[in-house]
This record gives sequence, C-alpha cells and structure tokens, in this order.
Amino acid sequence: MLRIAIISRINGVPACANQQLLTNITRNEWGFKGYIVSDAGAISNIISQHHYLKTPEETVAASIKAGCNLELGSNIYDATLNASKSGLLTEKQIRDNVWPLMYTRMRLGEFDPEEMNPYNAIDMSYVQSAAHRELALQAAMKTFVLLKNDQGLLPLKQVYNKLAVSFGCILFHFLSLTGYKFPHSLIFHIHRPTHLPPGFLTYFTNFSYFSFSND
Repeated sequence: MLRIAIISRINGVPACANQQLLTNITRNEWGFKGYIVSDAGAISNIISQHHYLKTPEETVAASIKAGCNLELGSNIYDATLNASKSGLLTEKQIRDNVWPLMYTRMRLGEFDPEEMNPYNAIDMSYVQSAAHRELALQAAMKTFVLLKNDQGLLPLKQVYNKLAVSFGCILFHFLSLTGYKFPHSLIFHIHRPTHLPPGFLTYFTNFSYFSFSND
C-alpha cells in the first residue's frame, strides 16, 4: 500500500519534506503502514521551484527524515550516501526509510523463486476480466460529484481578482485534465475555510501549488 506525497507546499513546507504531514499525521495519527513515494519531480522541485533548500544532500536528508521513502522523476536521492557522510543522515534513518519498501517487495514475492510466487499466475485476462471491468465502471460512476448551481451563481457575472477554493481536489482534477500545462507561471493558494461543519478536521492553514512556465 502506498501514498503519494504531492508537489505542493503545506503550511509553508514542501509536502515531501513535511514531517508533520508524512509522519505525524499519515503514519502516527492515521496508522498508515505502507510506503510513501514522491509525486513526479516533487523532490527536485524543493530546490528548483520552492527554493526551500539549496543542495541535494540537504533535500534528501529532509525528505527521508520527513518520511518520504521513494523518489519519483528525479535523482536527488542519489545524494543519500553523501548526506550520510556529511552527517545529515544516520545509517538508522536510512535503514528505517528503506524498511517499508523492502517489506512491500517481500509481500509481493519479489525475492521468492518464480514458481513459489502466486502473483506470477495472474495475467491480463484476470486483471481485465468482465467482473473487474464492471467493478471499475461502478467505482467511477459512484465517485462523481455534482455541484448544485444554486440561485444562478454560475456562470460568474463579473470578473474577480481572487478566487477562494475550499477543496483542493477540484484544482487537481483541473491540473490532470490540462496535463500540468499552462501558458504562464501560476501559483495557487488555497486557504483553510473559516467555518467548517462539526466533525470536520483540518490539517493545514494554507496550501500552495506552483506550476513552472511552459513558455
């Protein structure tokens, strides 16, 4: 089981280097036992886009200490050994970071002989079976969220300089549809709603997403 650490900043700290998010909340509070992988390029963006840290050694140390087990889309984690030699990481911290990865690989049977691994018998005819395709269709249909256009709010009848967004999933859906491509550099800031229904929990005071220019 895995979680993806997003490319954004939470409360001013990039998600992949955010110990409050990855360890205190995800692992300690929610009881997550799997491994955490960065979003594509999120580790290198700590240096190049967020300007939160300056060197690969500092960045890999901060990310591992925060609880990000695996890097995707860049090679900052190649500096792990140098970070250890510089005293930024201990051997125990590196071992603890690798443990969820090795545990998952063991559960998948990657270190067993092929004939002993039951997963080797699963082919695409099973994965793409009619029952599985129907289940995927039902899951997709039941996750649609319809927004009520109450009192004719939409379309907006005037131009606003600021837009408040309460739930980041709307933004991420937009980003996925556009392929993360924008004509100009954009920075999104999503602030915590001031009034929430009883029972809602909030873990952030502000959320920032950047997109580098594609020009």
